[in-house]
Amino acid sequence: ILFPTVQIVALKANTELKRVFQVWDSFDWVIFTSVNGVNILYDRAKLTGVSLCQRSGRPRIAAIGPATAQELVARGGTVGCIPDEYVAEGIVQCLGDVGGQRILLPRAKRARKVLADQLTGRGAEVVEIATYDVIQPTPPPDIDQVLSVGADIITFTSSSTVEGWLRLLGEHALSALQQSCVACIGPITADTARRHAIPVDVVATDYTTSGLIRALVGHFAA
Repeated sequence: ILFPTVQIVALKANTELKRVFQVWDSFDWVIFTSVNGVNILYDRAKLTGVSLCQRSGRPRIAAIGPATAQELVARGGTVGCIPDEYVAEGIVQCLGDVGGQRILLPRAKRARKVLADQLTGRGAEVVEIATYDVIQPTPPPDIDQVLSVGADIITFTSSSTVEGWLRLLGEHALSALQQSCVACIGPITADTARRHAIPVDVVATDYTTSGLIRALVGHFAA
């Protein structure tokens, strides 16, 4: 049952974004934290008539997670850093010494500030640019069926999907989960769920959709 609880909306190109395209080669690193961030930034550049190629190896590109890295390669990029742990904190260790380096961070409008704060704390100059927003979609047409019938398993693939579930279902958000196995793609998503009193049964150790499926198979096999 496909049940979108968030909607990704690309922000309009603005003066700040156009300036980023003009000085693309001035960055030491560009860090992409999601496939959405890759697609929207590259699409915006194409519409503006700009090529985000890496001249003389600059800027180097970092990606959180294999899906993000694959999309970058498909777009013609060369990925120089993928952290072992697919969360924002993991990439700080992957980059190593960033003192004095200039880092571009395309992100969601309301993204967590932890990555920018940690990089700044290590002496980097961080330029953040919001390229998309995560908003609440129109309630899915089968929302009443989901509430009345429920599901054996309910998966959350990001903190924003947890928060979207709570907003969409309101007072029914927790009761709709009572008979379900709740599975989260990683610890940050799981922490968000628990903060809202959602019991979490399965947490993937490989923070990808494939990892989430493997975690579910292992859970029910046991």
